[in-house]
Amino acid sequence: MSLNQPFLESVRENEMEVGSPVTTTQRPKNRLLSKPWFRCGLGCFLVAGVLCSVLLPVGIYVIAPDLAESALKNSAVILMYANMSNPTENSIVLLSSLEMVPSGILLPATIKATEVDVSDDGGNVFGRLQLPSIDAQGSKFVVNMSTIMTITDANAFRTTTGQILSGVPQAWHLSGNPQVQVSGTNFQWQVKFSNSLTLPESQLTEMRAFGLSVISTNSTTLTAKSSASFFSTSVLQLLEMGQMEFEISTSNSSGPLGKVVIPNFTTKKGFNLIDDAYVYLINNNNNTNSVRELLSQVSLGNDITIQFSGPKNNKSPFLNDLVSIDVEMQGESLVTDTQALSMKITNLDENTIYASSVVTFYSEMALSINALGGNIYFEFLFGENMTKIGEALLTNDIIVGKNYVENVTTTLFIDNSNNNDNNDLERIAIYEFLSNFSLGNSQEVIMRGPIRHINPFVNNMFSRKAIVSGMSMLGNVVASDFTIVSSNSTSVKTIATVSFSSSFPLSIESVGGSLTFELRNKDNILIGLSTINVDINKGYNVIQNATTILIIDSSNNGTITNIEAIRQFLSVMSSGQDQSIIMYGPVNSVCPLMNGIISQEAIAKGSILMTNAVGSDIVVTGGEGNNLFSYFTSSFYTDIEIQENGLGGPVTFEISLKGQVIGTAVINSAIQKGLNVINTTSVLTLTNENTVSFREFNSNFLNGFDQKVQFSGPIGMVAPFVDHIVTITATVKGLSTRLVTFSQITEKTLGGIIVGTELLRGTKLTIFNPFPITLIQSGMNVHITLQTPISYNFSHPILGKHVCKSTEDFSVQITRAGMYENNVTQDYVVALPQTYTTFFSPSVPADSQKNGDNCIGLPCCFLTVPIAGSCRALTLSDDFVKLTASGVIDVTIGTLKFTVDTYQKDVQLLFDPSVTAGFLFDAEINCSD
Repeated sequence: MSLNQPFLESVRENEMEVGSPVTTTQRPKNRLLSKPWFRCGLGCFLVAGVLCSVLLPVGIYVIAPDLAESALKNSAVILMYANMSNPTENSIVLLSSLEMVPSGILLPATIKATEVDVSDDGGNVFGRLQLPSIDAQGSKFVVNMSTIMTITDANAFRTTTGQILSGVPQAWHLSGNPQVQVSGTNFQWQVKFSNSLTLPESQLTEMRAFGLSVISTNSTTLTAKSSASFFSTSVLQLLEMGQMEFEISTSNSSGPLGKVVIPNFTTKKGFNLIDDAYVYLINNNNNTNSVRELLSQVSLGNDITIQFSGPKNNKSPFLNDLVSIDVEMQGESLVTDTQALSMKITNLDENTIYASSVVTFYSEMALSINALGGNIYFEFLFGENMTKIGEALLTNDIIVGKNYVENVTTTLFIDNSNNNDNNDLERIAIYEFLSNFSLGNSQEVIMRGPIRHINPFVNNMFSRKAIVSGMSMLGNVVASDFTIVSSNSTSVKTIATVSFSSSFPLSIESVGGSLTFELRNKDNILIGLSTINVDINKGYNVIQNATTILIIDSSNNGTITNIEAIRQFLSVMSSGQDQSIIMYGPVNSVCPLMNGIISQEAIAKGSILMTNAVGSDIVVTGGEGNNLFSYFTSSFYTDIEIQENGLGGPVTFEISLKGQVIGTAVINSAIQKGLNVINTTSVLTLTNENTVSFREFNSNFLNGFDQKVQFSGPIGMVAPFVDHIVTITATVKGLSTRLVTFSQITEKTLGGIIVGTELLRGTKLTIFNPFPITLIQSGMNVHITLQTPISYNFSHPILGKHVCKSTEDFSVQITRAGMYENNVTQDYVVALPQTYTTFFSPSVPADSQKNGDNCIGLPCCFLTVPIAGSCRALTLSDDFVKLTASGVIDVTIGTLKFTVDTYQKDVQLLFDPSVTAGFLFDAEINCSD
């Protein structure tokens, strides 16, 4: 340090004036030196100068560096932001901004750029970086740094960085020997730089992975793509870090399940979204179940926590194994709300039913079938025991949202592989499933899969409930319009019109060409088999000529148990009543799994076998033994067609009157639906039991009276169960012609015929035989009465006076020996076929006529009533006397003889004029008498 020259010269002048003694030989002294205050100030100045010349270099070269080191060391360093990026094998780019607040005195200076070591709290140096030149001005200053940090100790870097990423702040200690130059001077020196930079935690929060999409699958690896998001609140950002690979595991896994590869890993402050994270699930035979569980939970829509550990295998080894962090993997249902809307059988064989189904479901996950290696098979589990009943094949890609998939190949089968011991359980489960399904009942199954996949951990990763909508195969079944086609000793074949609704379309060829169902009654007794041999369409079906065979069941050790059940079925049906039966089947299916899946009610419509039956125009053809043969015209309505010989021969019915069987009627031709007019043969058989009914029937017929009888049958058919299935009331028309066409009294008949010693008085009768056979009448005892009672008095010179009270009795007509003059022994009438026969019928008094006076050997009123009746008719201008006949006659036809009661209301008695004019009747009697 030097003083300026003017100041030194002034000082020197003052020294001369003040400081030196005044002598004659010396220069004159300065007067100031003589002054005390001057001398004191000058001394102080000299001392200060000496101190400055000594201490200033010490301050500059010793104290200032120490102060600078202390100020820098104790500076508060605040990290404004820090970005790490572009790592290499041993380095990483660091871009940051720091705010430094010096502590103590720090002259304005420039800290020259220098390399510094970076170490952790333990003093482990793990990196080196270039500290930029720092302009240290003011109370604080900002350091912007863009440098490459070389990693010198990968383990130490990994440890401290891992703590940061795990949420633990870390101090990075910077140390170096920068040059410091005081601003505005040439003074600079090297100082020891040491300070700590606190890196805040950079924990990633709310880490979620979502949008998992399978890309490809092989036997060992499933590759998928996913998105991920997370938040970071740290000022430390990782940019352009390049590809990062992480191991993934779960809390239940014993090792890694695979890896996640992020092509260019980056974390920024705030919300982060990664769109292209690639997931590789790798099978190593030890983690199959764990990987399957992961896939299962995700595909079921369940969130699952997985652990990311890594990075792994990084090109920058110092970045490996920095962090282990939990990531919430968002579940996205692969298949939900699954419903099989329909199923159509396409084929079947002995063990398998093949079908095509329409399936709908929702998915939150898009899936390419090819990405999973091709077709995907699922298995179906059903029932309390969750028994496998079949499989489904999915060949369509799955889209996000509603999926509508047609032609899903579905198979139901019994698994015979590996000596499966569950065959019975499977058979029962399949039966129950198909039974409910074909009745239209919706039911729940478990869909599990995939199965038989090339990658083991994909198998059975998915298990989800599905609803199979029932499809009624046969609903509202009605059978009507029956036709009997043929019969034998064990069965009757019929065809009918069968109508039903179905939501289960079925090609009959797909099930072997036909479906056969057992028909059972309400007591579950077999009555027949019904066969469908045409396609079943969705909606309303009408099948013409559906075959139904009513068949005897001898399956119980040959014992026939169902004849009465079949007869009851036919009886109810043929009476016109609807009835409920049970359709059970199919039976004897090509695939036994189909057998018995349907058991439901059907309605057999009543089909009246015979109603409004009338027998008319009876023609008697003969008699033999106890049998009376005839034929007649039968007319009736029917709803059942019986083809010719449909019941194995002519259709025979029993004829009953008042509960007594009197004979049979036989229809020899086919019976058509609607009105039938058929030539029918009949045989009436006289027995000890039916004598009364036999007599009544023939009496009514011959008297021309219509009558009600019962037809019961058929009987005697080859199929025993058709016997007596119907009993109806029929009307049998009486004979339309009168047997007694007229009667006549003449002078001769009244005068009498002498037979031996007897005189037979009577009436001449004319009868007509309408039949093509000879009728013999005998044993006649017919009471003849007047339709209008008569009373009269008569007075005769010979016979005397007599009073005949009012009476209806006219006579009793008989047959007896002597009625024929030329054959006095003949006591019967022979009526030849289809001819009129006139004969003399002797008359005898009625009981009421036996009392009273006798005239010439006979009751007077009996003897005279024919004349009195004729006289009244004459008075009334009638040509005949109106009579009524009732009584009994024995009829012989062929070798059959039987008794009939005869009744004829309008018998016309003709009278000759001689009867009323008077004739020799032992005495002349006329109307005037």
